[in-house]
Amino acid sequence: MVIKLGKLQILVGDITNDDILKDHDAIVNATNPAMMHGGGVCGAIFDKAGSTLLSNYIKNNFSTNMVVGEMRITPGFKIGMDIIFAQGPKYYECDNPIDELKKTYLNLLDTIKNNNYKNVLLPSLGTGIYGYKHEDVGKMVVDTINEYIKDTDINIDLVLYFEKDKKYYE
Repeated sequence: MVIKLGKLQILVGDITNDDILKDHDAIVNATNPAMMHGGGVCGAIFDKAGSTLLSNYIKNNFSTNMVVGEMRITPGFKIGMDIIFAQGPKYYECDNPIDELKKTYLNLLDTIKNNNYKNVLLPSLGTGIYGYKHEDVGKMVVDTINEYIKDTDINIDLVLYFEKDKKYYE
């Protein structure tokens, strides 16, 4: 089931599923600082893009680790759209973790706008191993995205893996 909240839609499923991937021009990867193949969303995106292709591209084009709030863009190879790598904060390393995560979302939205992406797939940043809980960030995520994109031609599909988490974003 899709929940439409203006130009923001909330979907449930695997962000790398072919039905979800169609008709988008960028996908966001919740990355680790080294931009390496990881678990969860990061691993799934690497696998779908072609792990060796993506890893080699990163190795040949980026020589430093990412810092919190930084965005980097790579080709998507087998995914067929660009990948925006988003380095979010770790909940347990921040004095004001929700504010730090909001800054990351705003940096991401600026990157989307500045690169003229129109239809973007986005996982919920930070809600895996970085320690944020959906119930704590859902409202902030929806409000931040909706406020930012309301007067733009950007459409965001926020993809949650588990149906049980959807209620926190409605």
